[in-house]
Amino acid sequence: MTVTANPPNRNDVVWPRFCGLVKQANLWVGDLPLYDWQIDLLNAAQLPHSRALCSTANESGKSSVIAPIFLFGIAAVFKGASCHATSGNEEQLHDQLFAIMKETALQHGWSVKESGMLITLPNESTIKCSVKGDPRSAEGFHGKWDHRDGGYYRPCAYFIDEAKHVQNDTHNAVRRIDPDFMLACSTPPTEHNAKYDWFWNGIDFDHLERIVEARRREFNLPKPKGVYTKKLWELEDQDPIHSFPGEYFTHRRIVPWTECPHLQTPAKKLERENIRLEVGENSSFYRSMMLGLATDGDVKNPIYSAEEVDKMRTKAMVPGNSKPQLGDMRVAADVSGTGLSDPMVLGVRKGSSVVYFKEHKGMDDIAQAEFLVNWCRQLKIAAHQCCVDGMGIGASVVNRMEQTCGFHGVNRFLANNSPTFADQFADRYTELHWMIKDLLSYNVLEMVWYPDLLRDMRERQFVMMPTGKIKTEPKKEHRKRTGHSPDALDTLIYLFEDFPIMLVRRGKQIQTTLRKPIEPERPWDNGRKPEQKDARQILSEIIAQPSLSQMMLENINTQPR
Repeated sequence: MTVTANPPNRNDVVWPRFCGLVKQANLWVGDLPLYDWQIDLLNAAQLPHSRALCSTANESGKSSVIAPIFLFGIAAVFKGASCHATSGNEEQLHDQLFAIMKETALQHGWSVKESGMLITLPNESTIKCSVKGDPRSAEGFHGKWDHRDGGYYRPCAYFIDEAKHVQNDTHNAVRRIDPDFMLACSTPPTEHNAKYDWFWNGIDFDHLERIVEARRREFNLPKPKGVYTKKLWELEDQDPIHSFPGEYFTHRRIVPWTECPHLQTPAKKLERENIRLEVGENSSFYRSMMLGLATDGDVKNPIYSAEEVDKMRTKAMVPGNSKPQLGDMRVAADVSGTGLSDPMVLGVRKGSSVVYFKEHKGMDDIAQAEFLVNWCRQLKIAAHQCCVDGMGIGASVVNRMEQTCGFHGVNRFLANNSPTFADQFADRYTELHWMIKDLLSYNVLEMVWYPDLLRDMRERQFVMMPTGKIKTEPKKEHRKRTGHSPDALDTLIYLFEDFPIMLVRRGKQIQTTLRKPIEPERPWDNGRKPEQKDARQILSEIIAQPSLSQMMLENINTQPR
């Protein structure tokens, strides 16, 4: 490493030639060949200021292969390096990761302290395994400048194992010390917990998948058919598909069990097939264990199948994949209750094509009402073409749109309204979900990219009423199960509230219907136009009551002189 007279920046944390993590692999895991994804992950993790994430299926080798190479590799190359490993479970950390690393350390004759899970190398580098019960205990262990022997930098590295069990506060504390290298690996969570959601939010599956597919087309790099495709001269090349240099997380990747050949034995295949048949492909357990994918709570009766979610994703990712029908323009919004964390989701469609779908943050109910009115007027959209939830905060927003802003006739959506097919659905809101399914089936729905919509579609489920009717799971229970409200999906429902689906089902073309904007009701005007000067009241036979002064004057005039 280059020695400078002043404390270095991270560009001075230079790996000696032929000493990168992949080159060192055989020192720490023997002659075990690395898969392509393991090579890419290690190459990304060894970059200065790396922040790499990897969500994997169970038994992928994150604790037995990735962690030892990452920790030992940095500790061996950089004198006095401070390497840390943490997890949410101390027993798992001690009996798995530390046990594997202890065996390797003892083979080399290095110092091992069992009680403190501490390994010390001859070059004064240390590897410390610990569970951070108090997130503040992670602070202080940062890279530092050592003035001995002419001065050298002692980098800090952090490995987070089973990151789904590590609190957000612990992750924040690790980021606070600004480690020189950071790598987090985990199987994804099977249920949502707002205190532990940093890892899966960082993976950002729907956005990641879209970027990966776009980059494969851009660089003409089809998905490899094997896991040992890298040539010798490609072993230290950075992966252009899953790398995000300069972003909050610099490498994001999802590894299913099909990319791990050691899991393809007949016994393991049989076990996984039995699990699939028992719990189903949409269960959170199967998705986490096999596919490296998270689900915010189990979905027992999903409204949308996995195939329908994939169709929606394809329509948003690949333009021209649908055959939309032109028609009326509509605006819909799922308004928020606060102006801080809960955004308003706004959508615009023209016929069966959704042309705009975004969230708008930082507005209270007053600001949302004024924004929606200005938005509709700029698009020359009448009030009846704008649909907003008619209950709760939505009712307050619509009231202000109509009574203060003069935008009368807004379509107030009421979820409990009677459905068209009352023998099948419990309410109009549930019926509209099946209408969206029909639009996907007839291939007329065109959608713009909005990842939260795909998440909401995966999570929304229905219940069967004692009457045999279908009803969407109440939002209160949905929020309790998933940790959030299905705002994006609700906006899509409102957007198609008055869509003529019967024409599509019959193979007919939808038509533009022009409706006269609703004029505000002014009962006191008695139907007169604004320019008319008509003094008539609501009831013409009502005579104005005399004032007190008039009554007194009349009384004086009628008294005898």
